[in-house]
Amino acid sequence: MVLLSCEESSCGFDWFKLISLCLPLVLAMIGFLLYSRQLRLSTKENLLKSKYEKTIMALESCWKLLSYTTQTENPCSIIFFEKTDGLILYYLHVENAKKFFAELNEVNYRSGLGLFLSSEIKELLFEYRSIVYGVLLRERNNKENKIVIQNEEMRSKLLTLHNQLLSQIKLELDGIHPNL
Repeated sequence: MVLLSCEESSCGFDWFKLISLCLPLVLAMIGFLLYSRQLRLSTKENLLKSKYEKTIMALESCWKLLSYTTQTENPCSIIFFEKTDGLILYYLHVENAKKFFAELNEVNYRSGLGLFLSSEIKELLFEYRSIVYGVLLRERNNKENKIVIQNEEMRSKLLTLHNQLLSQIKLELDGIHPNL
């Protein structure tokens, strides 16, 4: 008994030619699917990377704002103190408060970084701003560059807000990158 190949048989169908024509098409389709999947993944990774970078920039900008809110004396401090006769008087520095408002607007609105700040940080910043702005409104007729803070509760609330901001910024940075 003689085995006949397809060429010799009466079917007239060449399987080898069919496979050699279809194999490149199938491989091209598989390659295209793998490439498009990789492209989607890399696009998602790039978007996530960009979001993290912007969030870190926003948190860095908020960190800079802490120089205004701290009660440690520095050229940017809104609150400072003077000792006279054993009595400590706390003051609000008007020009630094106005600079703080301008910087806060820059961070939150003009630069667009407010989009990447958490609501907790924004609430703390704007609560601090509201308290300071309230003092400035009450003392708007005062022409001096410093206003005496007579309300100890308000001063302690500002200090608490500063400390909460500090810990919230650190907490969010740890959430983005635990080794920072």
